[in-house]
Amino acid sequence: MSKTIRESFEGYFSSHKKTMQPLLQAYSEKAFEGLASAAWPSRSLENWKYTSTNKIQSQDWKLPSSDKAAYLQSLASSFVNKITISNGEVNSHLPDGVVFKSWQDMDIDTISNFHKEAGDSMDLLFKSVGYIGGVLEFTSSYKEVDTFYIEHLCDQVSASQVSSVKINIHPDIKVNLLEAFVVGEEAFVNRKLNVDVGERSVFNYQSLVDSKGFNFGRSNFNVAQSASLNTAEFGLSGLWTRMETTATTAGEQSNINLNGFISVKEKNHCDWRTEVNHKFPHGFSRQSYKYLADDKATAVFNGKIFIEKQAQKIDSAMINRNLLMAKGAQVFTKPELEVYADDVSANHGTTTGQLEETELFYLQSRGIPKRDAVKLLQKGFAGSCLEVISDPLAKKLISQKVNGVF
Repeated sequence: MSKTIRESFEGYFSSHKKTMQPLLQAYSEKAFEGLASAAWPSRSLENWKYTSTNKIQSQDWKLPSSDKAAYLQSLASSFVNKITISNGEVNSHLPDGVVFKSWQDMDIDTISNFHKEAGDSMDLLFKSVGYIGGVLEFTSSYKEVDTFYIEHLCDQVSASQVSSVKINIHPDIKVNLLEAFVVGEEAFVNRKLNVDVGERSVFNYQSLVDSKGFNFGRSNFNVAQSASLNTAEFGLSGLWTRMETTATTAGEQSNINLNGFISVKEKNHCDWRTEVNHKFPHGFSRQSYKYLADDKATAVFNGKIFIEKQAQKIDSAMINRNLLMAKGAQVFTKPELEVYADDVSANHGTTTGQLEETELFYLQSRGIPKRDAVKLLQKGFAGSCLEVISDPLAKKLISQKVNGVF
């Protein structure tokens, strides 16, 4: 019989609640009671059809100790301004105009508002035990400096790190941010991220899943009037990965650009899901995700464009391209349109195939060995996602990680 989420996280909760202030502990305990009958998502659910949770639900997850990470290579030393969440311990170095408060210092109304849309069992997990992290505020006095870095690192056997981060970006500023998952082979990182992008602000967001273990991420972006969200998401394997990215317009003339490159190998599994919700008129959005699947790996892409009736004059498009590098590799793709407005431009497309033999032949005819020719074409395939990164340091570090998978 399958475990409930509560059974899998009983030990984690017992340790975690001891670190909470009394009001937060009471709120968490009440939420944890709700997990008593909450099953792990199963493949009987349409949006989990191709992703099994068997590998993670069989574990008894524990809270990581705050010992220094033993062997995983962190990128944190490359950045001045950052928040690191490493084996349950939070540290920060903030520039002028940026404020960070942990959940321990928050009132219950703020915490409750963060979880107000909690619906499925994974949301209930964050509501119960996701109190490593806090609220990050980029105020109007913030001046664009180097990329801000957030790292979620867990490298301890059978340990799970459940973190929640809320980011508020005030109007009329620009923020560049890189978020990384660095996870050991038998560790599990769960992360919930909510971001409010203020009016006329620009948020350039990069994410990097550089993992050997289990990863779950749920990201929600609200993009205000005349604001822009530009993402570049990179998934570089991991035993089991599920990432969910939802971007919603919160005003007219908002711009959303979602980009991603996912590489999955061996017998690993990666499920990346995106959704853009247009709720206001005169909006623009693009989604472009590329997958490279090798060996006996399984990859899943589910992208959606949703346009409400009142959201006229929308220009929205989505494309998913997939390369299969081996006969045993699989990609399941499901692009969706749900449109209720009649004066919009909305389209989607997907392609799945192998490397072009004519391109391989051309490179080999120029004296390039086949193995090197394959790598060149793979790097070219990933290149368009790297090109959208505007910060030189973030681009350099992510490029090194991406090139390392070929």
